[in-house]
Amino acid sequence: MAKKAASSDSASTARMFEFHEGTSDKFWEITLSGTSHTVRYGRIGTDGQSGTKDFGTEAKALADYEKLIKQKTGKGYAEVTGQSDSRAVRIQTSRATAKEREPFIKSILETPDDPAPYLVYADWLEDNGDARGELIRIQWQLEDESIKAVERKKLQTREQALLKAHQADWLEDLSDDLINQKGPEDLLWGNEKKFYRWEFARGLLDSLHVTYLLPEFSALLRKSPAAATLRRLVIRDPSNAYSLEDIEAYADKEWDEDDAPALKMLNGTKFGNMRHFEVSEEEAFNCHCSAPSVHNLVKQMPRLETLHLDAHELNIQAIFRLQLPELRSLKLQHTARRYPLEVLAKNESMGKLESLYLWPHALDYDDEDDGAYINLEGFRALCRSKNLPSLKHVHLFLTDFGDQGVTELVNSELLPRLKSLSLANGAISDEGARLLSEADLSGLEELDVSGNYLTRTGVALIKKAFPKVKAGEQHTGNPADEREHLFHGDIE
Repeated sequence: MAKKAASSDSASTARMFEFHEGTSDKFWEITLSGTSHTVRYGRIGTDGQSGTKDFGTEAKALADYEKLIKQKTGKGYAEVTGQSDSRAVRIQTSRATAKEREPFIKSILETPDDPAPYLVYADWLEDNGDARGELIRIQWQLEDESIKAVERKKLQTREQALLKAHQADWLEDLSDDLINQKGPEDLLWGNEKKFYRWEFARGLLDSLHVTYLLPEFSALLRKSPAAATLRRLVIRDPSNAYSLEDIEAYADKEWDEDDAPALKMLNGTKFGNMRHFEVSEEEAFNCHCSAPSVHNLVKQMPRLETLHLDAHELNIQAIFRLQLPELRSLKLQHTARRYPLEVLAKNESMGKLESLYLWPHALDYDDEDDGAYINLEGFRALCRSKNLPSLKHVHLFLTDFGDQGVTELVNSELLPRLKSLSLANGAISDEGARLLSEADLSGLEELDVSGNYLTRTGVALIKKAFPKVKAGEQHTGNPADEREHLFHGDIE
């Protein structure tokens, strides 16, 4: 009779077990019902799969039920005794309340640097028993630089405790990849580097660093609520079609060989709070990715302040036309096509742009007759533009405007505003050096004319006017004939 009573009790309640270790984040659930039991199992955050088995008698069903539970607990599965203890239940609950959270997130995005909407959201979270409300309050307090060291340490300790206990739930669908550093085993360096680094700020996922972007993760990020509030995204390698073909999980797919497929998959994602977006390999002078459509992704970043792209085949004209009223820093490298600065010069939305850094690909032999990728026409427009009043740092490499460009610069309203100027690897001769030496350089803090065509006389002229100038590795001969300066860039 005792066994029958146990069977009756267990028939009405499913028993849930979870396993969290290393890269494993799994659940296993069993429900006993009369002469049968149903098992459901899978990765936490998914519905998993299930199966029912009938044993003919209640006693046999109960015996197998208890045997399976013993096996699972012996493998490290722990029984979940309440909803608050179950990650699977917490994820389901989080998804169920997503609609209720939308008005709070919308309010935050309207004024993303105002603490008020965050604190209203914190109130609502705390009323619903969500510890993220406390994290929001703590992280806003930590932004106050006047907090004393002892209090700051106390807040930081509590912050780390909250993150350790709850960040897996707050990362939602991204949790499995981020926490378990999920990636293909046949990726050559997959076990040597972390795929992801991330940080929370103001209670939300704030910064994400992706070492190797894969299509599967792009699909997750595109539909993740975190995309809307993310402020910083750095992608070191967006994975090209050729590298994906070497990974077994993607080998049978058809990829666009002229693009970075995983990066392209993010196009259309609304990154409404993004401030820093970067696609940049760790190797300074080598680039292995093409991103001709990345401007479509950047379109969805209206609050962007820093844009850094190291890639081939960029549509630079489209990038220079983007409406980015908050952009402060623009850095583009490695593309072997013309950089139409006259388009940027006409962009009225770029009024806050402070830093411009352009380093093209080394001149392709097929383009030798067309000249440098940064030319006099574009530089003249930049110098004369009325739409870039905040520009203070100009770094242009591999140019051919030479002394004519220097003439434009010294006669412009741009030069007196500049704090740093680099015209390295250009076609400036001693005449350009003389023009610079006679100009007012009092506002400059940095000047680099390395890799031009200055003689010792020209270098001495500039050094007399600006002693801190960088003027090493000068070329010899006529720049129009030699053109050595145009090959000091990425050559792949």
